[in-house]
Amino acid sequence: GVLSSTAMSIPAMLSGEMYYNQVERTRFLDTALTERSLPEFLATRGYRSNLVTLRQYCGFFELASCQRIGDFDDVDSKQTESVRLYDLALFRYSPHYAKQKVYDDHVWLLESLLISDSAASGMQRRSLALSRLLKRDSFVEGEEPTFKFLHFMLPHKPLMLDENCENLPKRVRTAEGAKHDMELYKRQARCALKLAIGVVDTMRELDVFDQSLIVITADHGTGPRKQFDSVNVFFRKSVGRAMPVLLIKPPHSDGPYSVSSNPSTLTDIPKTITDLLGLESEYPGVSAFEAAFPRERHYYHYVWWYSYRKQEYLPPLQEFIIDGPVAERDSWTLGRLLTRPE
Repeated sequence: GVLSSTAMSIPAMLSGEMYYNQVERTRFLDTALTERSLPEFLATRGYRSNLVTLRQYCGFFELASCQRIGDFDDVDSKQTESVRLYDLALFRYSPHYAKQKVYDDHVWLLESLLISDSAASGMQRRSLALSRLLKRDSFVEGEEPTFKFLHFMLPHKPLMLDENCENLPKRVRTAEGAKHDMELYKRQARCALKLAIGVVDTMRELDVFDQSLIVITADHGTGPRKQFDSVNVFFRKSVGRAMPVLLIKPPHSDGPYSVSSNPSTLTDIPKTITDLLGLESEYPGVSAFEAAFPRERHYYHYVWWYSYRKQEYLPPLQEFIIDGPVAERDSWTLGRLLTRPE
């Protein structure tokens, strides 16, 4: 992984470029997504390039087409939008110490109380709706090479779905959820993998699986704790946030699946894809298949709050230098603290 939350991890995955908190975020996105991103690069090489992701990224693509995941929903959007307006107003006028009660890691207070008993949260509904649409309406058209980036939001809180993507009972989400947060997260993460497998199964049905390059990844991992307490005690509780899943199937591969310990990072994805497609590129990093020890990687940790969404800089980024296997404590050392310029 490269960063502890979604905001600037998606640009890193799509461009190979890291955000170091030294320029305004919109300025960085304009460079990383408009000028250097993989979807734009492939569009210039004759690929039909499409994305489904968050609205905050879509405006930066010029050649690639981008659709907001918010456009996919099969619950009355007026109802959810009305409740969200009340949530936003409550968040705005709440004192600072109470804001986390109104919005906590993608969980809105009023939405969870008024809507979530009968349906999953907005981002979960939209991911499920997108999955159903892909299964129902996908087809193959022409011989033109195609790049698709599908951004499912299911692994995030609120933890409301089981491994079969069914709503968990409220008693499980509340009383049990407070005690077994990670167990519920694992169940919802399995639901997310089920959606990814569904996309792969659809590709098999359309007879395009074998020739396709497939990458299944997360923009960041998770852990029982958001914050790193100290170099000595953070590891067991939080290192998972730096370990997102990364699964890669090269085109026309026929060997068995295997687990690799290669020291790869999310910024290697554009280089990995262009190498596997036989395209010359200047993306940073190395192919995930060629990454080897010794190799130093960098992970930047911060705690995300909703109020950061419209700010031009992130809060201070604590750098960790990883030199060795990511799951071993001795591989980690404390690095710089990256703050916005004065």
